[in-house]
Amino acid sequence: MPSELTAMIDFFGKSFRYFSRTALRFVPGVCQRLLPNQTAEQWLEAFQSRVLKIYHRVQTPVVLYHSVEPNDHNPLLTGDIHNITPEILHAQLSFLKKHFSIVPVDEIVERLQSGKNVKGLGAVTFDDGYRSVFEHAAPVLEDTGITATVFLTTSLLQGDVLWRDKIRLLINTDNVSKFLDFASTEFPQLESIRAEFFYKDTKDPTRASTSQIVKSIDAFLAAEKLNCARTADNAYISYDELKTRELKNLYLGNHTHRHFILATLTKDEQWEEITTTERLLQGLGAERSRVFSIPFGGPTSYNTDTLEIVSELGYSGYLRSNGTAPIDAVECYGIQKENSALTVLGRFMPLETRWPWLQF
Repeated sequence: MPSELTAMIDFFGKSFRYFSRTALRFVPGVCQRLLPNQTAEQWLEAFQSRVLKIYHRVQTPVVLYHSVEPNDHNPLLTGDIHNITPEILHAQLSFLKKHFSIVPVDEIVERLQSGKNVKGLGAVTFDDGYRSVFEHAAPVLEDTGITATVFLTTSLLQGDVLWRDKIRLLINTDNVSKFLDFASTEFPQLESIRAEFFYKDTKDPTRASTSQIVKSIDAFLAAEKLNCARTADNAYISYDELKTRELKNLYLGNHTHRHFILATLTKDEQWEEITTTERLLQGLGAERSRVFSIPFGGPTSYNTDTLEIVSELGYSGYLRSNGTAPIDAVECYGIQKENSALTVLGRFMPLETRWPWLQF
């Protein structure tokens, strides 16, 4: 096929997807005003199915969730956290199961490595290990018949508070400016972090190392006598509880011990982060994933040291994250040439909408 014709087909395909997605954003509200709810949902179902048949960009979706709280009752779990209610999760997983064959993420990696086709497959993952995943997402998974993988930040199982949740606490309690004033004298390494972009800047490895940020936050919380642990009550599941819990439709995987930006650590520090979680996962006795979930999952979140460690530990692949922008998992496949033994997959976080096809 001539390259000009191929380019034209691609252009019209992308244009159709863009205008369909744009139009669909207005359809639910219009339909609910003009038609009874049930009729509107049936109409939307037929329309979105047609759109999927005509042009479907995401052929192998690997979706990423974090918290599944019914409401934002915990100050740590409001604001920038990616939270999906159980009802929305059920709607999204039901949609995915209707249009894709949902399998554990390890199966997609195995099929890619053996040269098999993965089109039409999908996978569901959760990062960090919030209690809500085991209490509210697990029943949804069982009801929909979907097996998912939870990638654990294991320090949370031992009573620690996720440092990103400490960041959210500073934001939600209007303590960002006060913290930066404190850090300017005690921790001058953080001077490039801006108050107006606090959440984003604190996970930018070019601005400061994770260990410096965590150390400064802990010092500030202690100085201000802010007990973060009280706020974190029931936010995370404990190691002992997880060890005795019957896990249906759930595999467990490695998301490091403290969720630090690996690229800001030495190779020895990275080894400790990854192997600590490896040991703790072995002690849980649950079905374990041999795919590694990189904290934050961006291209600057890890380095060649990371891949060498993951490969040495016998993992078959690793996961990157693409924010809320939909991505075909295999678009990332082969992106890392320096370690051909590992397969890389891309993930994205579904928006909090009961019409998940709007995101495709």
